[in-house]
Amino acid sequence: MNNRKAAFLAVFIFSAILLSACPDLFGARFQIVLKHQRSASDFGMKGFGQVILIDGRPKVILDSNKRKIAFLDDLGKMHRQRALLENERFVLSENGKFIGIESIQENGAIFLAVENRREELLWQDIIRSPRALISNTGAGIVVGSRLDDVPSKGLDFYDHVGTLMRHVDTDVIKSVEISPLGDKLYLTTADSISAYDIQGNTLWAYSTRGGSVFLSDNGEFIFNVQVIAERENSSIEIYSHQGLSLGVLQFPNRCTLLAISSDGKFVAVEEKNRLLLYEVEKCRLKWAYALATDPIPGFQALGLSAADIGADAQRIAIVVTAGQKVGPGPGEYEFSRYIRILDREGRKICERFLVKKGGQLQVKLSPRGRALTVWTQDDLYSLSIERR
Repeated sequence: MNNRKAAFLAVFIFSAILLSACPDLFGARFQIVLKHQRSASDFGMKGFGQVILIDGRPKVILDSNKRKIAFLDDLGKMHRQRALLENERFVLSENGKFIGIESIQENGAIFLAVENRREELLWQDIIRSPRALISNTGAGIVVGSRLDDVPSKGLDFYDHVGTLMRHVDTDVIKSVEISPLGDKLYLTTADSISAYDIQGNTLWAYSTRGGSVFLSDNGEFIFNVQVIAERENSSIEIYSHQGLSLGVLQFPNRCTLLAISSDGKFVAVEEKNRLLLYEVEKCRLKWAYALATDPIPGFQALGLSAADIGADAQRIAIVVTAGQKVGPGPGEYEFSRYIRILDREGRKICERFLVKKGGQLQVKLSPRGRALTVWTQDDLYSLSIERR
């Protein structure tokens, strides 16, 4: 009898552990629950232009006309706001601790590195730049040299007190991103992709057709996304942060890179109303999900506009635009946006109607895939994925 009880207890404990590790097993039913909703007017803004999440929470909001910055606490409440003048624009370090203000003047731009919480001016310099970046230590990288009359060429690297450490000559820059730790810079030109450290030293470079550069949240993987307009096909080159070329994903049609998982192991690509999930290190298709697989009663699925992937692709959030016929004409549709959650095998586990309007909508899953943040121009939603 005791052996039977022990065996039962062992099976019960094993099942509990398995269910907690793999929450979508055994046909578990889930729902998307709205926790709270904030409008742009709550922050004194006309609309949301950019929402920056740090550790899965919205922390910085730039309004739609780029004139105000709001800083939020861990509960999503605004603790400070800063107005931008007509000729100013801002950049933010990846950890949210430092902001850079570019004040555009006739002789260039004055780049101000400002500590976020205390509004303490760290350094400033006159530059001629289409874009500046700021690292997690307050050091700055200026794209477009003050020493060159062509503003989209060259890099200037400053330390955290504003001393110019190095100038690097480059060809015309197409795309540039700073790593999540703020210690590396990746850029593409027409015929190359390169990596630099924060002091301006070249770490690695490849001769290739340069496209748009994207990074995984952990900085482990770099993606060079190329769309060749004249042939309507696309490719995604994948590199490790050490400079190892991992392979190329090729697509016969124009595609859109929708999401990179928080751990960098998976990428989601949209192609002809299908979501394609790829394993990054093997450059291998894991599965393809067609919107027609799970139709919405009374609606026609018209498009896949955004997505995000949790760690290890345990959950994937997608935004589905659906249309309902409201008139006899070919274009007479009423549009709705749905949030749909898929498991790691590409099966729908739940969905929720969100808004009945068009316009841009963005979605961001928490790293463990249990909560998500969604925002439109007008509203910011905090939602959770819970068992029924």
